[in-house]
Amino acid sequence: MQKPLHIDCSFVIPHYCQEPSLEQCVSSILTLTTGLTYEIIIVDNETPRLQDSYWSAMSPNIVLIKNSTNKNPYTSRNIGIQHAQGRWIALLDAKCKLSPDWLSHMIQCAGDSEYLVVGKFELEYASEHLRDMVYGILYLNNQKNVSRNYGVTVSNILVHRSVFDVIGVFDENTNSGNDITWSRRALKNGYRISYSPSAIVTYPAQSWTLLSTRIKKYAMGTIAQKEVSVAFYSFLPMRISNFRQALAYRNLGYLSWHKKTLLWLYVWNMKIKYAMNLVKSGSS
Repeated sequence: MQKPLHIDCSFVIPHYCQEPSLEQCVSSILTLTTGLTYEIIIVDNETPRLQDSYWSAMSPNIVLIKNSTNKNPYTSRNIGIQHAQGRWIALLDAKCKLSPDWLSHMIQCAGDSEYLVVGKFELEYASEHLRDMVYGILYLNNQKNVSRNYGVTVSNILVHRSVFDVIGVFDENTNSGNDITWSRRALKNGYRISYSPSAIVTYPAQSWTLLSTRIKKYAMGTIAQKEVSVAFYSFLPMRISNFRQALAYRNLGYLSWHKKTLLWLYVWNMKIKYAMNLVKSGSS
């Protein structure tokens, strides 16, 4: 089937060795309840034994591109954006599972004037242990990030392609933090980022153990993107009001006072680890 010269939306998904998750992500896109035309662009960082024919058999709307250059997700996103034919470009991670009305809600929220729209992440926790809930308190809270103009991650976002023409694509020199920097660049250029709480993506939360090992990577990304002052003033403080908002946002208000206190301490433990890595990375 020949692809149309112009379509409504291009879904861009970077991928490496996450085939089961990618299949769920693609399946959720294929079952979207929308009359819009779209394509799905998978940019794969040379996953061993990835079967090209499998994805083309799923749908003629799937395009698989192999990235053999700088193998980080931002390079893959840039390649996908370069090949996209859609008026809108939806940036996702392979671990995303979209609600059936995700695209409809995003387009509705965009209306005639909004050029960037982010949705809501509903997290799947590794366990019911309080420590594994820390990721949900600290990260992927688009309601908070949009309201404070902090910047957003780009794994649940719809962007009008004209935005890339104005502010450019992602920095490929580091593999962490570039999405926040890119979205903040959009804000500085006069764009507004809107939030659609009805456009839901289900996403696996990082466990306490995994987050503990990756916190250094996040700190190094902050250093590389020269966002240290933003991190200290926007991320590191954890006021009681912010903690309560995060609990409500994650539907954790049911926790007892004792468990909320423990969760608060776990959150601060991770924030201290992040701050220590910021200082250590900055001095090295």
